[in-house]
Amino acid sequence: MREHNPKRYTKVDRGVDAALAAIISLRARVQLLIRAWWNRRQVRRLLELGDDQLDDLGICRMDVLLALRRRVPEDPSATLVAWRAEHQAAAQRQQTDAGRLRGGLHANVECHSDNHAIDSRDDDMTI
Repeated sequence: MREHNPKRYTKVDRGVDAALAAIISLRARVQLLIRAWWNRRQVRRLLELGDDQLDDLGICRMDVLLALRRRVPEDPSATLVAWRAEHQAAAQRQQTDAGRLRGGLHANVECHSDNHAIDSRDDDMTI
């Protein structure tokens, strides 16, 4: 039986290894394309949902349409997930900012909320 000698790595061996690497790389790319195609079909089905259902998912119809306009090899579902995270982060920032504003303007808002019948003929009112 022949022993494996690392120094005897021939051109043929390198060529076989390169061919195997290319096949594996091609296979991985094909799998990514198939997954992106499948996910594109699933994202397209989101257009069948109503706006309120899409809102429950944290996305809007325009997000779905824009994600589907991406290049074919790109996965639109990954794009939607990223945009959803951005929407949620923006909504959280907006709530935090609104909370800060309410904290500073809280007294003024409460003053006017008790007065339901404001007469438009009052002299204190400005246009």
